[in-house]
Amino acid sequence: MNKTKILLAAEFTGLSTGYGNYGRELLSRLLNTGRYEIAEYSSYVYSDAPETESCPWKIFGAEPHKDDENGQRAYDAYPINQFGRLYFEQTALEYRPDVILSIRDPWTEAHVADSPFRKYYKWIYQPTVDSAPQSRDWLAMFAGADAILTYTDWGSKVLK
Repeated sequence: MNKTKILLAAEFTGLSTGYGNYGRELLSRLLNTGRYEIAEYSSYVYSDAPETESCPWKIFGAEPHKDDENGQRAYDAYPINQFGRLYFEQTALEYRPDVILSIRDPWTEAHVADSPFRKYYKWIYQPTVDSAPQSRDWLAMFAGADAILTYTDWGSKVLK
């Protein structure tokens, strides 16, 4: 039987940031079950970067390789690329995840919600809910996810 393929779309789990720590803990626990094939599509790192070598799962970087001048120009042309917009479709096509987990601010996730490959994966999203009311555009995006998680009971109440 094939394992369910999960792709985390967030900050690189090798970073000591809130999202990095959260993602690392989550993926480590999922990997330890033996039930899933795990990969991450990570901001602030490029594929095959030295800091990814010790990671027990595949890393797809959202940044171009440092020696890729054309990739760097494309990346720099649109600030939202730091959150994965530039290489998302390529990564989804290569990895073909069954599930994409994303944990970030809503304004960083439109490429996950609007992907032409969206019908091929389940999207579990944990947005930051740090204000009320939430933008109608964000609420519409949340409604397109297969599951929404929140950090707090307060965030859950805001979304309900």
